Amino acid sequence: MLFLVNTELKGQYPVPPEQWMELVVKTLEVIRTHKREEKLIFHGAFVGRHGGIFVWDVDSLTELQAFMTQLPLWPFMECEIVPILSTEEAEESAKQAQAALGR
Repeated sequence: MLFLVNTELKGQYPVPPEQWMELVVKTLEVIRTHKREEKLIFHGAFVGRHGGIFVWDVDSLTELQAFMTQLPLWPFMECEIVPILSTEEAEESAKQAQAALGR
C-alpha cells in the first residue's frame, strides 16, 4: 500500500544547530537504507522550509509508523499521512461506486 507523508518541523530548532545537523545527517542515512530496501519509493526535502515528503510502499499503517519512528528527526516533525491509490485501484473503486449508484 502506498502512503504519502508530508513532514514539517514543529516550531523552531529544538536543539543547537550543530546537533540539528547531526540529526539531519543521521536521518538521511536511515532514509537511504529504506530506499535500498525498496520500502521508501521517494524522499525529497523542501527548499526554503524545514521538512520533506516521502512516498512509502508498505503493507500497513503500522509498518509505516515503524519506519517513520526510526528517523532521528521524527520526534520534532509534524506529519500528514495520506494513503494513495494507484490508477488501477482508483478505477476499480470508481467502477464499484458507479455500479452501486445504478442499483
